[in-house]
Amino acid sequence: MAGLDRTFGAVVLNWLGTAVPDRRAGATRLRRLVESLCGYGVEVVVVSEAAVGDLDRQLGARPHGPGRLHLCLDAGSEVYRVTRAGPVRVWHRPDRPTRAALQADLPDPKPTTDVTDVDVGRLQWVVDHLLRRGVGASLVLVVGDGLDGLPEGVMRLRGGPALVRTLLAEQVARHRDGVVPDVDEDPRWLVRIRTPPTARRVSQTLLTLSDGQCGTRGSLEEEGPESGAGVLTAGAYEGEGSSQHLLAGPLWTVVGTPSPAERAGPRVQTLDLRTGTLLRHADHDGGDLTSLRFASSARSGVVAMRVQGPAAAHPGPPLRLPGIADGSIGRERDVEWATVAGDATAVIAIGGQRRWTTPARLERIVAYGSPQPGHNHPRGCDGG
Repeated sequence: MAGLDRTFGAVVLNWLGTAVPDRRAGATRLRRLVESLCGYGVEVVVVSEAAVGDLDRQLGARPHGPGRLHLCLDAGSEVYRVTRAGPVRVWHRPDRPTRAALQADLPDPKPTTDVTDVDVGRLQWVVDHLLRRGVGASLVLVVGDGLDGLPEGVMRLRGGPALVRTLLAEQVARHRDGVVPDVDEDPRWLVRIRTPPTARRVSQTLLTLSDGQCGTRGSLEEEGPESGAGVLTAGAYEGEGSSQHLLAGPLWTVVGTPSPAERAGPRVQTLDLRTGTLLRHADHDGGDLTSLRFASSARSGVVAMRVQGPAAAHPGPPLRLPGIADGSIGRERDVEWATVAGDATAVIAIGGQRRWTTPARLERIVAYGSPQPGHNHPRGCDGG
């Protein structure tokens, strides 16, 4: 289906008539798909006119996260977050009567659809929540009618329960199979650099990812230290006096065999300032490699990347020494470690990777730390 060849960060569903045919229909498969998506970090929002107890009994989902399930009820005037213990109300619009109050004098109301005129104000909490979670409009999939309170740029579809289950299953498969995620195409937050004309060393500097303690230059995956790739950690130095400088740490961004030669053709990289991610997409520069990397703001020193393309079939080790003699590298089972020593401290990296074969994809996660004089633990790895 055109436009759906992407990995979404959030799914918004109209419930009755879209996610399920009626209020007596079973939702076992839908429940499993919702829980799986939340397990992969996807935000799921169900919009309904049903009472929270009725909707919760029919869906029955108990996601463990990190993605969250929210029930947006009463035309968006109440929002419940579904925890392991059940729904908990997290927001209520005080100027709107509840559904129960509106229907108190009506005999046995039996709505057959959840299609409503949901305006921007009533779904504003959902919009704000998704932005706080780093999910912009183009990463939101909306299925169902009447959901007009979401911003322009979301992917909108109409269909019934079969389509919903198919779409959710496809998204679960994309997350399970390591497909490189997308960034939100909001030009207000994107810095897209093409080289040439921008010099490689300049673009590597401008596209640096850092958490305030550990910084990674925005090098390409085929670029090694001789081409400008580098990782620096605050507080780790070598040299003395005017020759003192930050100590280069082990490299984690190299995939395959690094080449010092300039690759023919343009290179295009996109920095998303809202989420702190760096994207390289094969469709942007006619190449054969797509990648996304980020530095965690929650756990200092933790970095991660996904790569798709021929180089991911033979990626090499997750860590490389930065071309200096005073360093060591080793491996224990599936975990690799590397250290680079400075004058009074060292930079330590521990990482691992997993691969998919058809097509070739790679996921790599590395944690950096720097033991400080007088401290008993590395600075960075534990967020301290």
